[in-house]
Amino acid sequence: MAHCPDRFYKTYYIKKSSGGKRKISEPTAPLKYIQKCILDEILKKNEVSEYATAYINKRSVKDNAQIHQNQKIVLSLDIKDFFPSIRKKHVVEIFNNMGYSLDVSHFLSYLCCYDCCLPQGAPTSPYLSNLYMLKFDLLLSEYTKQKNINYTRYADDITLSGDFDPHEMIKIVREYLKQFELKINSKKTRIARQNARQETTGIVVNSHMQISKTERKKIRQQMYYIKKFGIKSHMSYIHKKEKYSYLCSLYGKINFALYINPNDKELKDYCVFLTDLLQSCDRPTPRYMMNSEYYEEEGWHFSNDYYDKYDSFNDTYEPCEYENEYEYIEEFENSKNDYFNNICKQNYFSNNFSEEIDDNFFDCDEILNDDEVPF
Repeated sequence: MAHCPDRFYKTYYIKKSSGGKRKISEPTAPLKYIQKCILDEILKKNEVSEYATAYINKRSVKDNAQIHQNQKIVLSLDIKDFFPSIRKKHVVEIFNNMGYSLDVSHFLSYLCCYDCCLPQGAPTSPYLSNLYMLKFDLLLSEYTKQKNINYTRYADDITLSGDFDPHEMIKIVREYLKQFELKINSKKTRIARQNARQETTGIVVNSHMQISKTERKKIRQQMYYIKKFGIKSHMSYIHKKEKYSYLCSLYGKINFALYINPNDKELKDYCVFLTDLLQSCDRPTPRYMMNSEYYEEEGWHFSNDYYDKYDSFNDTYEPCEYENEYEYIEEFENSKNDYFNNICKQNYFSNNFSEEIDDNFFDCDEILNDDEVPF
């Protein structure tokens, strides 16, 4: 896997909201499993900066925006080509600083990198990016504390707020980024004063936090048509077929807006209305990623015992009490995925990828002890 990455990645492109395409390099199931083990057993045992608000449990875009509320100036900067700019040599340095030997650090970096950089799509990439930016966060925060400026970073989005000269601040950030071989994306630089809409990571932060006016208008428009013409007529007009999926998507957008601003009465009314609609819909059968068909497409082979366990899962799973049906669905899916993960561990060495894995991975005591090997 480490030395033949082309065989363990699927590359595709998705459209950016700003235009253009974003390259996604997604690891196949066996490599993704190993990367998740590296993430849980190695990377997450290292703390990241308190100024980083992305890819970390109990931190979110709301935490990122909250500190910049009601400020004279809000400066938003974007790091150009963030993941591709973090090279393999930087990843080697991260593991080496954790105490691993240079050889082990190189081996781990091969498992986490693709085309000599962090791939967008690998589970290890987000946390590695935060570890790489740790020194930058500390460096910039020391300066901002002296100048009484608020600073947060959400992945590649840098936000600074307070009373300062934004043009001078841009020069300082550019110089700091240069030390880490990173650049500012000038096209996405925004300076917002109090008399204009101040926004960071999609959240307006002028007097109180809320989603953008454009997104609110979209939600309000959809709800108006649903209430006036009915869901069937509206679905036909917008050429949507799966009613349940469409309503869940709209429900999720409204819930996110309420998460940002819990006191919005209009959105609360929308939530109640959609809840009634969802309860009247026929729910489609969930598609689970962790099933036998998915892994067989990836080249895995399972014993007959696997299929017996797969078929009997619905009969043996006993859920706890939940406040609503959506919590039940989420818990059921997570439990099922964990269940199949355990079966995959038991069946790992019967698949045809096992012969191609570098034996050094299992011989190296510096990565994991014998009782910690993730299979």
